[in-house]
Amino acid sequence: MKAKLRHFMSALAVLAIALSSCSKSKVYEQVIPDDADFVIAISVNQLVKKSEILSSENKALREVIFSKSKENVGKVFKPIVEDPKKSGLDFSSPIYFFQTPDFEAGILARVSDQGKLRDFIKQIIELGENKPQMVEKDGITLIVDDKGGENSACAFSKDALLILSRTDSSSKDVRAELTRLINLKEGKRYYQRAAFKELKSKDADIACILEYSRLQRLASDYATPMFPLQKGLTDIQTVMHFTFEKGRMVGNFKYTSENKDALKKYQELYKSLMPQKTKNVFEKYLPKNNFFILNGFIDGTKASSFYKDSPEFTPYLEALSEMGLDPNQLSSLFDGEVAFTVNSFMPVGGKIGMVLYSQGKTPTAVDQIASAIRSYINGMDSLERLADKGDVDGELYYYSDRITLETQGEHQYMAKKGNDPELYFGHKDGVNYLAVGTEGKDILFKEQAPSVKDAAYASILKGHSMAMAVDFNYIFTGSPIGGMIGAFLPPKIFEKIKTFSYLSMSGNGEEGQMELKLTTKDNPLKLITDIIRLLATNEK
Repeated sequence: MKAKLRHFMSALAVLAIALSSCSKSKVYEQVIPDDADFVIAISVNQLVKKSEILSSENKALREVIFSKSKENVGKVFKPIVEDPKKSGLDFSSPIYFFQTPDFEAGILARVSDQGKLRDFIKQIIELGENKPQMVEKDGITLIVDDKGGENSACAFSKDALLILSRTDSSSKDVRAELTRLINLKEGKRYYQRAAFKELKSKDADIACILEYSRLQRLASDYATPMFPLQKGLTDIQTVMHFTFEKGRMVGNFKYTSENKDALKKYQELYKSLMPQKTKNVFEKYLPKNNFFILNGFIDGTKASSFYKDSPEFTPYLEALSEMGLDPNQLSSLFDGEVAFTVNSFMPVGGKIGMVLYSQGKTPTAVDQIASAIRSYINGMDSLERLADKGDVDGELYYYSDRITLETQGEHQYMAKKGNDPELYFGHKDGVNYLAVGTEGKDILFKEQAPSVKDAAYASILKGHSMAMAVDFNYIFTGSPIGGMIGAFLPPKIFEKIKTFSYLSMSGNGEEGQMELKLTTKDNPLKLITDIIRLLATNEK
């Protein structure tokens, strides 16, 4: 059945380059199930228009797409591209992709003509080796396997087309769920939620909703402590809108919830952890050219208290205590504005330069870290002496893995392990710092000219509780990495890639912004289409 689903999804992908008719019915949006935890809405018409994939300039690209398809595939899709209404689908309305705990993939599209869609699907079925059956009942057409029990299936009515693919762990009946959802029978629906209403409140080329509960499931496998569960935040949703404009892509984020108390609690929590907006106090020490830069404002004491109450974080706190580190004292590492930059990176040889600055009132935490490292070194020395006597396995304490620690001034240290980059850390003039590698040390507390205030993204580093940026212009045009990429790519493609300026994100806890900026006035979608055309057609 997976193969059959792929044929139909391939059909939708090809149709995404075509425009279709408009329908005023909103019924199809009610099909999205209430337990969806990830929803994406794609405005196909807008993406097609802005990408200019149907322009004469991209005729060669379209020809390549069809030339690499089987002859019978071209016969099915070429007429649809020329006259999208023949598909029976309405691409002027968003196509929705969603996931639920039971279904790893759901695709929902609006139907403009049920009869035309039926004919189109019959043609798609004929393209595949396996031939699913079309079963019609009570105004719904199911495309299913004769044997039943399939993991994936498709159904459509006069209003909606729905594809579902069940997770391996789910026991839900796919046919029954398709019928229930399309018939709008039983239970609540997602369109009634505050998050969906927020998604529909703004025009966007792409919009999506991410449930905190989904992050919770991801965190269970990767970084549970980053998403404590006991704080009652699992009812929060993030609603995102993305629009492609001349010279940039703009994204906006907003947090919402059906549970107003949970939303209020989240906002209060964020404000307590990041109570002030940044002034970019480390501006003079940050260079203009950075691979990546981040700044923000953190109340270390409040952050420590927040994670201290999390059961998921308890093992990590206990591990710190066993190392001789007091978690309560470590919170003083971050007590105000923070800035972090990756200013240098050389893949060949593994050289890297990074610097972290953080406002801090006392050197207590820094000295405590140095003391813990020194205790570790002393312990290794003792074990090495025992190994020399044959009392323990000496191979476990091979000399090259030893850590060295040097005191380089009052509250200032350098640690190094084997061939790894040096770590310079300490406290100076009310600032805690960490520099990685000699490239990081070389800019430590040195005024930069030009500085980050001259960077194209400089404005986001002030007035937010958190901001970050990736400087593509520097990566592609001023760093060794750019030279390496340029040596392997055709010149025309590399010239296109070099027009990416930066990607930035900023936020204040309730709302956030994202921007992908170009150095030209081209639409980013057109730029991507141009790159694909150059790759596909080998255009010189």
